[in-house]
Amino acid sequence: MRTLLVLMLSYVMCALVASVAVAEESVADDRPNFLLITSEDMSPNLGIYGDPNATTPNLDRLARHGNRYSAAFANGPICSPARTALLFSKYQTSLGAGNHRSVALIDDDLVGFAAELRKAGYFCTNHPKVDYNVREPWGVERATYDRGRDWRAAGRDGRPFLSIINLAISHQSATSVWPHEQYRREVRAKLPPELLHDPDDMVVPGHYPDTAAERTELARYSNCVTLMDRQAGEILDRLEVDGLADDTIVMYFSDHGNGMPRGKSTPFASGLRVPLIVYCPPKYEHLLRAPVGGVVDDVVEFIDIGPTLLHLAGVQVPGHMHGLPFLGDSSLQQELGFGALDRRGESFNLARTVSDGRYVYIRAYMPHIPIGQPKGYGFPSAIYQELHRLHRRSELTGAAGDFMKQPPIEMLFDLHSDPDETVNLIGSSLLTEVVARLRAAHQTQIREFADLNFVPEEILAARAGERPWHDLADELPLEDIYSAADLVGRGEGVVDEQIALLDHDDAVVRWWAVIGLRSQSGSDPVVVRALAARLTDSSATVRIEAAAALLAADRDHSEALTVLLTGIASEDPRVSHRAAREAQLLRLNDDTFAAAIASAAQRHRTEWIREVNNAIIRQRATLE
Repeated sequence: MRTLLVLMLSYVMCALVASVAVAEESVADDRPNFLLITSEDMSPNLGIYGDPNATTPNLDRLARHGNRYSAAFANGPICSPARTALLFSKYQTSLGAGNHRSVALIDDDLVGFAAELRKAGYFCTNHPKVDYNVREPWGVERATYDRGRDWRAAGRDGRPFLSIINLAISHQSATSVWPHEQYRREVRAKLPPELLHDPDDMVVPGHYPDTAAERTELARYSNCVTLMDRQAGEILDRLEVDGLADDTIVMYFSDHGNGMPRGKSTPFASGLRVPLIVYCPPKYEHLLRAPVGGVVDDVVEFIDIGPTLLHLAGVQVPGHMHGLPFLGDSSLQQELGFGALDRRGESFNLARTVSDGRYVYIRAYMPHIPIGQPKGYGFPSAIYQELHRLHRRSELTGAAGDFMKQPPIEMLFDLHSDPDETVNLIGSSLLTEVVARLRAAHQTQIREFADLNFVPEEILAARAGERPWHDLADELPLEDIYSAADLVGRGEGVVDEQIALLDHDDAVVRWWAVIGLRSQSGSDPVVVRALAARLTDSSATVRIEAAAALLAADRDHSEALTVLLTGIASEDPRVSHRAAREAQLLRLNDDTFAAAIASAAQRHRTEWIREVNNAIIRQRATLE
């Protein structure tokens, strides 16, 4: 349906585009400018959104003169997949680009919405964030944007502009990872004392334990948000000083949820829902979805932002884009937002999210892995340390405790009654229709847009070779893959079906069958025999998964240990990383495994294997 709507809108725009192409320069210059202010790692933690911990007068003021959106969603809960979807106006999973900082191959002419604006005469700049999951991100950047920090750059020559300015001070590095001295210097020292937040005054969300460490981290995050707001205010002031405010449509949004536990890199709304403010100056106020100062409850996804700007500029929306314009005379109301969690750094996972703005449905496809699994980047954070400390002492309860455990395969949350997503409503007889509707929407979406991230990254890369990864959509047995994945976590009644799938011709289907059997009883001799038979599978990915499943039940399974060590020694860095991560999660950190992983880290020199090696070192020192 979405594709049909995009095509219909494209036909409608053809005449307008033709007229723009032959218009006089003076007419072309009447098109609006676009300023996109983005911040990093932020949920809707602004005063205008009702956050009691927020001090954000500049963005609150912008919202009071425009519209704020209550149901805006990134399509991925971490920066690179989210920005990939934003740039190309396509679900990142349709490109095989859902894994964090992956290098998916794409068509040479796929360069993003800003390139379309540029072809139509816009001066386009992006500063300073380039984080796309493609092999040559800087090549895409050069093909998409003009050089310069913003509209003041040389070469604009009076043309209408698109300027994207990214504010990084709210990033997880500043809010929780930097050493305190760096945070004090880069954040606290730049705020007047009266704007600094007191940990004792923090309101603690329901999915966190109320501890001193948590309050301190929340105050630190709130200080970063306050500084970000001041920086946003400076940008808006600069626009005003330059006499461009009356001709510029401004959007503010963040790249995904906040960098706290259960936010960034999780499939919850707290990881995907973002603030979105749209300001139109008086001459363009008719484009707004609600009266000035109003709230828009329409669902908006990142993939919709590019088509919206193209539509407002009178540029035809390319048919390959998945998003829909949400502003202007032909704006369309989105019904659902979709999010995808795939590999995040060294941490493997796969979950899919659907929301209608009120209800959030999550399907976890790897329920043997906690969503709050160990992750190297957040390790220095005091709040992550606190959560892991409490978890090890069995003192972590409620939603915070659930975050550290193996998740149910399905979750449903009501953001109206439970904005912190603490109560899983799956199984409620009152919501059977809601679950069925969102579950069906998820199954339809992955098929309609060919979700390629159900295929392990190393298999995608090997099969595609030097071709664009999305070309594989016509070659892979995607229906068999999705069906095998859907059996994961479905209980003992599907064991026979999963065992039968172990003989499938395609390794990806066999891999999903192994993952499914991993969630079955580890002591079932039938399951154990079936998994043991896969230790000699032709696919290294299947062998590694089968070995890890067997070792989860029997740490002394000699054949499985050999398979895992062989995987770590692989010359393919992706295969080596997968095997090393399995060993880390299984806490196989004796001298043999520690040496094998250290050797792999030295040999491959990839960031993710280094993170696994660092984790093994911490485990052996009893720090993790």
